[in-house]
Amino acid sequence: VKVFEETDVDLIVTLHLAYSPSLESVRSLSATSIPLLILDTTMDYAFGKDVDASRIMHNHGIHGVQDLACMLRRQEAPYRIVAGHVSESDVLHRAAEIARAARSARSLDGMRTLRIGNAFEGMGDFSVEDRVLRDRLGITVDQVEMAELIRYANAVSDADLRAEMAADLERFDGQISQKAHERSVRVGLATRAL
Repeated sequence: VKVFEETDVDLIVTLHLAYSPSLESVRSLSATSIPLLILDTTMDYAFGKDVDASRIMHNHGIHGVQDLACMLRRQEAPYRIVAGHVSESDVLHRAAEIARAARSARSLDGMRTLRIGNAFEGMGDFSVEDRVLRDRLGITVDQVEMAELIRYANAVSDADLRAEMAADLERFDGQISQKAHERSVRVGLATRAL
């Protein structure tokens, strides 16, 4: 865990291929601020009556999963768990989704974002207070008035406008009037500049 913290990883994933008692790792895992994912999979897909009992030892890691999850819960340490057979389920896809979410969440910390104009008066359904964004997500909000956006839009050069519009036509297949395209690109370039 110390190495993971020093190398600034986004997520710790545990994979229990053999039984590992939780007390070997729960203290370190519950003390870290790095998100934790327990990946629970076994070599065999099923354990029906026809499966030789010796196969249990080949799939004994699941008992370590149960042990670790129990102890993390007792420590009130957050974790996620994904379970399923590696070739008979979407377990790896679900694990990858959690890894991407952990990376995305970390990218918010320290982010600066720009609000142009004021929030809609009286509307609260998509409004989040700047204090909440800062304290819970680490996002700092800068605000400019619409007049500032207009000033930047008026300063966009014809050469930059033409270059961006040409690039749009290369990247996208859309149907838009020349006037609407120009207006959108001008505002887009102004927003980037801000």
